[in-house]
Amino acid sequence: MSAIEGGPVERRRKDPTGKGAASHLKELGIALPQNFFQDFEDRWRFLPGSTKAAETLRRIWGLKSVLKHAVLGGFKAYEFGIPRPSYDAAPADDAARRAKRALQRNLTLVQNHVHRGDALLSRYLRQAALLFGLPGGLNSYTTPALAVGFGYHFDPSDAIILQVEGNKTWEICGRRFPNAFSFSNLTYNQIPNDAEDVANCSEVVLREGDALYLPVGQVHRAQANKALSIHLTMSLNRQFCSAAAVLLNVAEQINPSKEFGFAQPTFVSWVHATAADPSLARLHAVPPSLRCRPRGKQRVCPAWRGFLDDGLAGKALAKDPPGLPEAPDAAMLSACVEDLREVVRLLKAHPASAKPLLLGVRLAGKESPVVGKLPPTQVLDGIAQLLGPQPCNRTLLAWQKLLLRQHQEYYEASFRLDDFFDEELLNLDEDEDAESAEAKLIREELEGLNLSELFADVDEATMGSHPGAWGDNETMTTPFTWDYPEESSLPDPYMEQALPEGRHVCCGHRTATAALLCANSTVPPLGEPVDELKTLIVTYATEHVHSFAQYSLPLNANWAREFGHSFVVDARARASGGVDVKNSKVLVKKHWVDHPKVTEGWVLWIGADAVLVNFDTDILRQTIRLHATPNTQVIITRDPHGRAGDSMSLFNADVILIRRSPWSSQFLQRWWDDARMKEGRTDQEVLELLYVEDVLGARNAFVLLPPGALNSDSLSIIAGPPSDQPVVHLGGHGDAVRQHVFSEGLRVLCQEQLASQSLELRSAYVKALWQEVQSPGEGRSSGHVHASTLAGHFQRLAWQLEELRRPEEALAVQRRALAVMERRLGLQHHQTHETALALGVALRDHGRLGEAEPQLRAACRGMARMFGKKHRDVFSCASQLGLALVEQRPKEAEALFRRAHKGYTKALGPESTATATAALNLAESRKRLGRPDEAEPLLRAAAKTRREALGPGSAEAWEAERALASLLLDQRRPAEAEEVLRRILAAQTAEAPTVSTQNLLQGRSDLAHSLRVQNKVHEAEVNFRLVYESLALREGASSPNALAAASNLASVLHEAGRRQEATELFELATDGLKRTLGADHPNYKAARQNYEDLKRSAGGKLAAAEQ
Repeated sequence: MSAIEGGPVERRRKDPTGKGAASHLKELGIALPQNFFQDFEDRWRFLPGSTKAAETLRRIWGLKSVLKHAVLGGFKAYEFGIPRPSYDAAPADDAARRAKRALQRNLTLVQNHVHRGDALLSRYLRQAALLFGLPGGLNSYTTPALAVGFGYHFDPSDAIILQVEGNKTWEICGRRFPNAFSFSNLTYNQIPNDAEDVANCSEVVLREGDALYLPVGQVHRAQANKALSIHLTMSLNRQFCSAAAVLLNVAEQINPSKEFGFAQPTFVSWVHATAADPSLARLHAVPPSLRCRPRGKQRVCPAWRGFLDDGLAGKALAKDPPGLPEAPDAAMLSACVEDLREVVRLLKAHPASAKPLLLGVRLAGKESPVVGKLPPTQVLDGIAQLLGPQPCNRTLLAWQKLLLRQHQEYYEASFRLDDFFDEELLNLDEDEDAESAEAKLIREELEGLNLSELFADVDEATMGSHPGAWGDNETMTTPFTWDYPEESSLPDPYMEQALPEGRHVCCGHRTATAALLCANSTVPPLGEPVDELKTLIVTYATEHVHSFAQYSLPLNANWAREFGHSFVVDARARASGGVDVKNSKVLVKKHWVDHPKVTEGWVLWIGADAVLVNFDTDILRQTIRLHATPNTQVIITRDPHGRAGDSMSLFNADVILIRRSPWSSQFLQRWWDDARMKEGRTDQEVLELLYVEDVLGARNAFVLLPPGALNSDSLSIIAGPPSDQPVVHLGGHGDAVRQHVFSEGLRVLCQEQLASQSLELRSAYVKALWQEVQSPGEGRSSGHVHASTLAGHFQRLAWQLEELRRPEEALAVQRRALAVMERRLGLQHHQTHETALALGVALRDHGRLGEAEPQLRAACRGMARMFGKKHRDVFSCASQLGLALVEQRPKEAEALFRRAHKGYTKALGPESTATATAALNLAESRKRLGRPDEAEPLLRAAAKTRREALGPGSAEAWEAERALASLLLDQRRPAEAEEVLRRILAAQTAEAPTVSTQNLLQGRSDLAHSLRVQNKVHEAEVNFRLVYESLALREGASSPNALAAASNLASVLHEAGRRQEATELFELATDGLKRTLGADHPNYKAARQNYEDLKRSAGGKLAAAEQ
């Protein structure tokens, strides 16, 4: 059995005192009491009536809890460390069913931060935080029997594994000391099976109630034994108060400048990278002056941590943590200074300290700072000279505030209701006077603010204002200063900014100007060499958006900082030239694409009403890698529900990736010069027209991402977790909604100090919409009143309620929307007609056709009177009415679809995507009327338009091609249908799939049918079998879809002469379909008929038991 640093790892029960684990826990400054693990339950007793750890863990967690949390919080699925996103589930009513399917597929379910949604777990974690004096979290891992969820890997935090159900075998291997800045690379902490670290591993078997301690960087792997395993992992975030982290935070207190101080990202990154060297393992431990020390049988901790044993085991919950002093004492501050001097000495002695870094400094005799090469030893000398009690004091107070915020989170969660969408949670009837006072305070703060001096141009910035000071290969020798600020005996009133390195910034500003200035200086473009995928994120914030930009811009700046991108707020005066001032965003984009000192290869334009929320993945580098070819110049997201002016709903231009290239510069200038920009068209309308017209070869230069990929869908806004939808864009929303959602996002990010965690904003978003619907405002968006903003709040809330399986409430919201529009705007306002249309569509989708038809007819008549019969909104309304009639009255529907198709063709042209949609509807009605010859050319035209406009792999192209293939099969033209189906399946394989797995399987089944008709029995069998096995894994072998697929497979096996296999599958399908769907269902009847055919061909009869 091999030994790892700090002591041997013994097999289960051979280390009852926990000494092996305690050797590592000394790095935390923890002196565990004797028999800690053996007396596990006694040590953390807080649930009444429990005497055993296993019983306690089973009571607070288990499979039922896992499924319940899946509904409330979702989960992610993994297999050998590989994400299986197609099996993931967002919070939803069907998440429990999806969780069971993932487990049947042998996947591990991972549920992060489960303590936030569970009162018992939160209380449990609170007691642990009190014991260890460290913030942490609880994650749940559910692994099927004999499965391995993750390969060999290590983690950035200490972890205590708590085995809840089943047994699990853990391999404990070598140890690596992590670089905190490298975890944005998803493969950084993965260890290959042939690595030296895993050559000699020890095994530990955990049974229910056992615990295992894994220190930071411990390489490990686990496998469930013969039954389902559930364990909780309690992370302890010691990395935020390690010696290296404390040094960086104290240095930032001395000089917080990210341009020329000790907080420069280049230096911070160097410290983290150097500390990952095993020879500097001491830098990952808590500094000795801050550690707890044993004193006889007692444990003594420095007073500043405030978490003493007196507040543990069996005591009632208190809102405030016990024993919290006002400030660190002088002796402790002195010892802290000496500890940090030793850290500086260790870093200076490392060979990496001699290699120069590109840093900004202030030169003696020069007013402005410059950028040049400087060895880390000189930076470390500067820190050492300025180390003192005051910066240590400020750092420890900031750490104490972090612990207080974490403690408050545990306290609040310990009383949390299970249902996050409980009606009581949506009761937002707050004190109106208090709210008005808050609004007044914000208005007073914003009076007279002027952002004209905000960083807008690298030429005007102080960085790099003395070009040529240093040569490319020259190291700086001129004397310089670090600008040591005047010490203060009082804590900084904005101490929220003074957080350990690696945490988030711009959190404590009291004015919008301060917040925006902070965001703008977080990660500015420095003009230094960068990797080709690094992106400059550009936004701008005029005064009319300050109310929400003061929160959204810091969020985006923190995201850029997290993943090593640059961020800038452009505040130059807006160009006009007769163009709507809002359209001047085009010139802002061009300015940064052309800027001679910017070295980033791409620019992301993102409006102040949009935020990046996936803090787990660098979505920009990932998107560029996946979708950008050498010819790609623009990457933009499809938005089928978007409508800027009279746009064609192709995409949304307010979040757009642009390559910095001569082509992009030329195209942006062409966009700005387009005469239609001066006709009142929006910038998005004109961009869509340029794309459709293929100006400068735009169709080949653009990549259109699926909806939600890098922007919100304009209707749903938030339709999934940040892993699926990494951007939340509140376009067209009221400023109050934006302020509520973005401020909540920044609060969560800052107060909870999430090192690598996505922002789940859906709950805050729904609450904000609910508040607006309960007390509708005037619809003020970006400082201007829009009727569409007010109506949009109702429509989006209704959509969210539909997703939450609350259809009656969704309809009630739609009815209330119409009543509000009629009262405020009158019966003849265009927004009233659009709201009436939305209600009619909702009634139709709910199957209430009797109510839907008159509602839709009234809306269409109103629009025709207001806009005329040739307006595109009238065509759209006619199509919606036709969809309500097509099943029962296809002839009337055909007349409506024909009118819409003709109108769209004349208004937008035959190649418009709107025309293609109208063609699909018209083709369906003609197919139902028995006129397939008239339907086919319409389907071919629609498929061609969607392929060319949206890409062959788009969901819209898929829909049109499948409709065409279905028609060809009905006409007994299987070879042509096969060609179409192979083309669309190949398009989905070649690109990241943009349609659901269910639709892909249906397409595969259609292909098998076309092959079977052509007597290509073997190929048909392969495809039918793939569909059947996939559905059996996804939905279970007894699901109706899987049973129908079994019948299809049986039929082709029968034709291949394999009667025994066919008989078994037919029996399975007929019995199952009759039981699940009933004897009258067409799927059962078809399966039974096929089975009877088999029996007849074999000379038998259907068994009497089936009758």
